[in-house]
Amino acid sequence: MSTDTTEGGLECYITDYLVNENSYIRRESKDYNNLSCLDEEILFVFFETTRPNAIEKIRQFHKDLYRQKIIKRLNDQIQSKVIIEVLIKALGSTA
Repeated sequence: MSTDTTEGGLECYITDYLVNENSYIRRESKDYNNLSCLDEEILFVFFETTRPNAIEKIRQFHKDLYRQKIIKRLNDQIQSKVIIEVLIKALGSTA
């Protein structure tokens, strides 16, 4: 058995390892929104799983625009602060 030592081979090896050993979810590049710089579907699965009450409050207030409002707020926060600060605050608020 030969080993694919090309860049593509290494990428496949890393991706397969992350999916099979660390429960990562393989996504296609088309799932990524270049304007918001997010995989919005995965983001909202995460939010709805970890923060269902908060999402429901936002959904009730903003109706059909709740996703756009959350994405705008997230991007505004990332632009005004460093991303790690935004993530630490977000994760700290879920504890």
